[in-house]
Amino acid sequence: MIDIGKSVKAATIPLALFIVINAVAIILGTFVPTVACILGIPILIVNAAIVGWAGYKAAKEQSLDIVGAAVSGVIVGTVGAIANGIVGLIVGFISSMVSGTGALGIGILLAGTVVGIVIWVVIGIIGGAILGAIGFLVASNMKGAPPAAKPAKK
Repeated sequence: MIDIGKSVKAATIPLALFIVINAVAIILGTFVPTVACILGIPILIVNAAIVGWAGYKAAKEQSLDIVGAAVSGVIVGTVGAIANGIVGLIVGFISSMVSGTGALGIGILLAGTVVGIVIWVVIGIIGGAILGAIGFLVASNMKGAPPAAKPAKK
């Protein structure tokens, strides 16, 4: 049985970090495009590490099994994608207003953001599950590994 409460607890700090780092990258990348070019790959690597850390925390701190760790990764990946999509939309609106692109520019921005959020949510679900499970495997292979999940009672 998956304990969603424990998965959420393990995901809380990684999720906050994920959102803050990406929000700063979105803001900087929008107003200083060179930063977006420089930070693209490093931010992707940091995001993967943060999502894996959620699975690690689920195993180490909450004694969850691999499924619970994967759920923690899914929470970070999915909620983070939605939150950062909203941040991107707000920053895009501000940028459109400042540049004076008008209604057409805002309409294109909105359509692109909705499509982007849907794509990143799917990536967040799949990637979050994989990276959360990897975080569990890392935690279980370290000294002081979490106890094995107890078999379900019949």
